Amino acid sequence: MKRRGEKKAYLTDLEVRVKGLEKKNSELEERLTTLQNENRMLRQILKNTTAGRRGNASGFNSDGPQ
Repeated sequence: MKRRGEKKAYLTDLEVRVKGLEKKNSELEERLTTLQNENRMLRQILKNTTAGRRGNASGFNSDGPQ
């Protein structure tokens, strides 16, 4: 069994790690949202650019490569 001081240091270390991971998670969620918005915008641009072509000869549709 750990001594009281060792247990307190261990718990403090865990709390620091949790805060760091929560911050990283928040940053990744923000980046995910940004990339999803960019992806949506690029798909719309691709859809608009390929809409005028006959037969969609490029091999792409609005959902990406076939």
